[in-house]
Amino acid sequence: MEHKKEELRSKYQQYILMARAYSNGHEFSVAVDITFWFDEVNCSGQNMAQWIFSIVDKVNIMAYRDKAEDIIAV
Repeated sequence: MEHKKEELRSKYQQYILMARAYSNGHEFSVAVDITFWFDEVNCSGQNMAQWIFSIVDKVNIMAYRDKAEDIIAV
């Protein structure tokens, strides 16, 4: 299972890097939506959220909850 997670992480990073490279040549920004727990995922010596912030121009953090207490907790 851990091998599959690493493979998925790697493919996601490649996708982000390809989007960044393409955008550099076409004058548009790169924006991504990420889940709030990406700061818990190890990625290239830092957490996935930090890595993404260093690559893209804009980030939306998804933290869907159905109770006010849960929203505040995040």
